[in-house]
Amino acid sequence: MKWKIYLAVAMLLFMICISGCLNAPSGEVTSNISSSDNKTLVKIGVVLPLTGDAAKYGEWSRKGYDLALEKINSQDDYSYQLMLIYEDDEGIPKQSVSATQKLISIDKVKALTGYVLSSGALPSAAVAEKNKIVLLSSTASAESIKHAGDYIFRLRESGGLHGQLMAEYCHNKINVKQVAVFYLAAENGLAYAESFRKKFTEPGGEIMFYESYNPGATDFRSSLTKIKELQPDAVYLPGMPAEIGLILKQAAELGLQNQFLSTSAIENPKIFELAGGHADGVIYTYPSFDNHCHENPCNEFVRHYESKYGVSPEFVAASSYDALMILSLVFKEQGIDSEMIKKGLYKVNDYMGVSGKISFDEYGEVVRDISFRKIINSTFVSFQP
Repeated sequence: MKWKIYLAVAMLLFMICISGCLNAPSGEVTSNISSSDNKTLVKIGVVLPLTGDAAKYGEWSRKGYDLALEKINSQDDYSYQLMLIYEDDEGIPKQSVSATQKLISIDKVKALTGYVLSSGALPSAAVAEKNKIVLLSSTASAESIKHAGDYIFRLRESGGLHGQLMAEYCHNKINVKQVAVFYLAAENGLAYAESFRKKFTEPGGEIMFYESYNPGATDFRSSLTKIKELQPDAVYLPGMPAEIGLILKQAAELGLQNQFLSTSAIENPKIFELAGGHADGVIYTYPSFDNHCHENPCNEFVRHYESKYGVSPEFVAASSYDALMILSLVFKEQGIDSEMIKKGLYKVNDYMGVSGKISFDEYGEVVRDISFRKIINSTFVSFQP
């Protein structure tokens, strides 16, 4: 009788241990491997902010990666079985670096992807470059990523291009001559702000106010009061939803009624919670992805995503999906040696992804289109400027 009790207790402890491992916040593995699969296993590290202020981007990104993984591993004629090892960096650069080091040294991944935030992508890129492991960021936009290394690629156009396009829009479409630039003091915020400033002033535009704020700031009234006194034609806000939402709310409270301009980061439901109904009218640049697309592979991806998750995908999910699909294609054509993966990515030209047509230049920078969007009645809407 005692041995049965001991056996039952042992089984219970075993099940608890397994449950804890499956629900671990980091090092979580996603694959579709069955014992009958006669394929070469390929581990890929995915570093995302699965918790913290940027968790929404991590959630969207993971859904995109998981959908791509499902499609890739279901192909009978594909000789590799992909395994994704997720690490949660909480949107903190230091943890992103630690996760990258762990994936390379312990998990022995063949490639790295994820890195939706520039703040984590940049220091992690240095680690990947040193170890000669390809890192393909799905959405990081900091200008300096362009020079991060020979093994570093990204599927998001630089913030600098967005800033330039917004400056041209101000001059050519809405006749804006004087602008206040209020930006996040981080790599991505600076990239947007600096490129906008340079492009806007070239034909004689005036930057009346140029100031940054720190991540996590909550009181912007002093700066907004200065902007109100200057009366610019528009206010450009490169940053993240947590701060932009509060800026829009406090601007409305101060009676600041300028045309507000921003970046794709604003397209997050959190903006409506924080702005208190004052986000309407903001115009912003956005990657070319359109979740109302009618042609494949985009339409197929959108339908599959909506069927599985019950909501329409954002560009973050689409870009993450494309990142894994492109890596899988390179594995198939070049193999899984780091040098061959790198070589294969540089060869990608006019790949038709779900987020649009994709090519990489000599810096590992993506070449793709940029669109414009506007918030109308608390809805993100595409429009032709």
